[in-house]
Amino acid sequence: MSISEPLLKIEEVTHRFGGLVALKDVSITVQEGEIRGIIGPNGAGKTTLFNVTTGEIKPTSGKVYFREQDITGLPPQRICKLGLGRTFQMTLIFPGMSVFESIWVGVNAGNPIPWHPLKRIESMQRERERVFEIATMVGLQDKLNHQAANLSYGDQKVLEIALALSTNPALLLLSMNPLKGSARRKLK
Repeated sequence: MSISEPLLKIEEVTHRFGGLVALKDVSITVQEGEIRGIIGPNGAGKTTLFNVTTGEIKPTSGKVYFREQDITGLPPQRICKLGLGRTFQMTLIFPGMSVFESIWVGVNAGNPIPWHPLKRIESMQRERERVFEIATMVGLQDKLNHQAANLSYGDQKVLEIALALSTNPALLLLSMNPLKGSARRKLK
């Protein structure tokens, strides 16, 4: 990727749900290292834009490029493997797993050969270190043994961000409700 090319480029994306136009000719570029915010009232198309960008839905027209590659309509798992991560408005976690196990799933998902009982111990140690690194980054290092379902809503949202970070995204799309209290403090 050349220095002048954006990390993410959305070109004239339109998406219709039947007769309802949710997005009309939306164009956005995001350079590497840049922070962008998309704001608007309910129904303005923010979530639809994220869903089109990450492959959850296909646009009616327009193109989405990530690292100069046309990703329009690719499945979400392929887009994630290319380095485009996201969170959701409604918190998505693994409620029956511990914080450690939840983050470990994401860290391990990026391995060319997923978890295997005969895997080398050194590789498992690197994954464990990465889990601790991510948990510390988001402020959950003291809750690694807590079950995800028992965390406060704010900590569940922070865990979701940790899960997104565990895939090593080059770009992370955060879809969030306004955070209150401890979750806001942890993300500062």
